[in-house]
This record gives sequence, structure tokens and C-alpha cells, in this order.
Amino acid sequence: MASTTQARNQRRILRWAQSSLCAGCGMPLPSPRRLARHHPDYPTFDHVTLRSAGGRRSLSNGLLKHLRCNQARGARPSTGCDAIWMTVVAARLAERPRSLKSIFKGGARNPGFPARKEKAAPVARSGPIVSSKVGGVRYRRRARP
Repeated sequence: MASTTQARNQRRILRWAQSSLCAGCGMPLPSPRRLARHHPDYPTFDHVTLRSAGGRRSLSNGLLKHLRCNQARGARPSTGCDAIWMTVVAARLAERPRSLKSIFKGGARNPGFPARKEKAAPVARSGPIVSSKVGGVRYRRRARP
């Protein structure tokens, strides 16, 4: 069984892979921090291969669904829609980096990423900053010479 931290990370990764959409109804999945665990819209881990049939709690056997969508399926076998979602999720998970630490800390690059492009020299900007208000929103831009 996955620990609480592992389960939370699996839900976070699946939420990204599913573009924050429920695999049961296709509606957006709200943030779990905003809802109580018993709320019908709370995102839950649905086992595609049921645990009673030997399915494990892993990214390759799970989808995120609303609590109500997960409970509606119950102990029935997965549908064709679940199989389609699994292929989409597997494709998204295959393209994600294994770790973002090397990207943000300037360490060794992930071999799956292309080499960094050289940055151009910064362009000197001159002129005062002008504020304008359009439709109640304030915008700041540099004055044109």
C-alpha cells in the first residue's frame, strides 16, 4: 500500500497527465485542498484493474475520478473509456521528465530534453514607464520613443 505522501504524489502526477479532467465524466477536477474528503467532487484514485483482481496502486493502473464517479463504477470491471484514458495518460507520462530538480537547480540535464539554446544578449530599454487604464485594468508599458 502506498504511503500518504506517495498517494498524494500519484494523484498530483495523474492530475497533470489528465489535464485536471475526471476520467469518469470529463468534468474538471477541483483541487483536493479546497474540498473535504467526503465531498462528491473530491478527486480519488480509481484502480483500472481492480485491487480484488490483483491490481496494484501504481500510475500504470490508475486514473483520477471524482468520488461520485469512482463510487458509481464500484467493483465493476473497467470500461472502454478507461482504456482510452489509460493510453492518453501513459503517453503523457512517457513525455514527462523523471525529475525537475536538475532543471531548476542547474544540475545535469535530463537526457530526454534537447540541449539548452544560447540566450541572446539583453536589449537595453530606455524611456519612462507609462501607466494606462483600460476597462478597469491597469497596464504598465514603456513609452515609445
